[in-house]
Amino acid sequence: MLCGLYLIIDLFFKKIDVGSLLKTVIPAGIALVILTVVVDSMFWRRLLWPEAEVFWYNTILNKSSNWGTSPFLWYFYSALPRGLGPSIVLLPIGMYLDRRIVPIVVPALVYILLFSFLPHKELRFIIYVFPLLNISSAITCSYVYIRRTKAPIYELFFWGIVMVIVCNIAFCVALSLVAMTNYPGGVAMIRFHKLLKNEPYVHVHISNLAAQTGVTRFTQINDHWTYSKNESLQVDQLQHFTHLLVEAKSKYSPNLKAFSQTHTILDSIESFSQITMNYKLIPPVKIKTKPA
Repeated sequence: MLCGLYLIIDLFFKKIDVGSLLKTVIPAGIALVILTVVVDSMFWRRLLWPEAEVFWYNTILNKSSNWGTSPFLWYFYSALPRGLGPSIVLLPIGMYLDRRIVPIVVPALVYILLFSFLPHKELRFIIYVFPLLNISSAITCSYVYIRRTKAPIYELFFWGIVMVIVCNIAFCVALSLVAMTNYPGGVAMIRFHKLLKNEPYVHVHISNLAAQTGVTRFTQINDHWTYSKNESLQVDQLQHFTHLLVEAKSKYSPNLKAFSQTHTILDSIESFSQITMNYKLIPPVKIKTKPA
C-alpha cells in the first residue's frame, strides 16, 4: 500500500508513465508472488500466499478486531509519539523548511490514516514509515546545524536540537527497558525448555497470550516435543496435555482451578504493570511487574 501511494504521486506528476510502470510492475509482481508463495508454503507445509491471506483476514473479513481494537486516531496520538519520541516536534518544521520532502512525508501520513480505518491497530503495521518521517526531522537538524554560527538565534536552536536528541536517547532506553518486560510468553518458553531439558516427551499447549507475547516457531527448539496453539480446545481437552502455558493473575486464579487435579505449577513469569517514580532512588524510575 505504501509503495502504491508513491506510485500514484509519480503518475500524477508524470514522473513515470503507465506503460513503463506496467512493464516493470507486472513481471516483478509475478516473480515476487511466486517467490513468497514457494518459500512460505515450504515453511507452513501448505499452499500459502501470506500477503493475500493476511489482507483477506484483516481487511476483507475484518477479523483482526478479534485481537482487540483501538480508537481511530490511536496511531496519531499514541503510536507516532512513542515511535518517534521527542523528535516528532521537528517533523513539521522540516516540511516547512524544505518543500521537496512533502511528497515523501505526506504519503507516509496518508498510509497511517488509511490503516486507521482498521479497528485493530498495532505499532508494527506502520513502523515502516518512521524512516520517511525522520527525514523531515533530519532536515530540521541539518538546517540549524549549518547556520549555528551565523546568528545567536541559530545557536540557541542548535542547543535545543541537541537536547531533543539527548531526550530521544533517554526515551529509547526507557521504552526498551519497558519492552523487555512485555514478552512474558517468550521468557516463559525459554525457562520452560531449561526446566524440562531432559524430558524426552512433552506435549505442551501454548495459550493465546503466550503466543502474542513472544512464543514463535523460533522458540520451539525441541524437535521431539509437540507444540500446540489450537485456540478451540475445551478445558477437558487441555487437561490431556503434559504441560500448559496459561495466563493467570496469580496461582489462585479461577482459570487455574480446572487444572489443579491434573497439573502442578512449575514456574511463573511476570510482565509489565506500570511505571512508578521514586526520587529517593537512582534512577528515580521503577518498572513494576505483575504475574502474566
